[in-house]
Amino acid sequence: MKLDEKEFFLIKDRIVRDFGIAFRDEKRELLEEFIEERLKSTGMSAEEYLSVLKDGINRELILAVSSITNKETFFFREMPQLKIAIQLLQGMLKSRHRLRILSLGCSGGEEPYTLSILLHERGILFPGKEVSITGIDIDPKAIKKAKEAVYSENSFRNKEIPLSRYFVKEDRFYRLKEIYKRIVDFREGNILDRKTFLEFINVDMVFCRNVFIYMTDEAIKIALENIYASLSRDGYLFTGSAESITNRTDLFIPEYHEGFAVYRKTDYRRKEAL
Repeated sequence: MKLDEKEFFLIKDRIVRDFGIAFRDEKRELLEEFIEERLKSTGMSAEEYLSVLKDGINRELILAVSSITNKETFFFREMPQLKIAIQLLQGMLKSRHRLRILSLGCSGGEEPYTLSILLHERGILFPGKEVSITGIDIDPKAIKKAKEAVYSENSFRNKEIPLSRYFVKEDRFYRLKEIYKRIVDFREGNILDRKTFLEFINVDMVFCRNVFIYMTDEAIKIALENIYASLSRDGYLFTGSAESITNRTDLFIPEYHEGFAVYRKTDYRRKEAL
């Protein structure tokens, strides 16, 4: 379905405002293809459907947003970063009994499950130590897939991974073993919405990797404010290796580990200096 200019900009402005997605030219075609499919499946007229999209944040608008976002990810992505994260978590567990980890923009669950696998492999999940990993994504289909924990070959780019150690082969798919699912849960949420973070206080580590590259500057600022409010004073924020936030905010400062920037709250450094 071809949108006229007025219709397109009304929907585009709502998506940018409510979800912070940087709307590049190629996304218009994706959006139009999605709307055409939804008209067929819902039986709505074009006028009825566009009215629904314009009427605040609702399921159809979220599905439209999901249709134009990149959900491609895979297990053990950017392993040098992940190894640093596990080392930091291991150090934190020495002085506390509980760790809370957030994986934002978790897509189909590959990142949070990778963290669970690595924590188990490191052998640091001792009795009396509570570790929880929560994956958050705006796409209900992605959350459903994450909870099912069944993956195709496309989720594995590193051919050296011993898949049989972590997964059970089912025809052409791989089902994650239950032991790695126990400390992971998932929920729908918008990282621009403060309500998404209300139950997450004093989080020890937040992963928001390869998310900011698809967002507007203003949206990144709002997301960082929400992450800052949820992160513990001495917590860590991981972004994608190509996503520097140093010049975007004064809430966080980089701390370098083996050449990789990991972000800490600015006031953490101030208190350390006192």
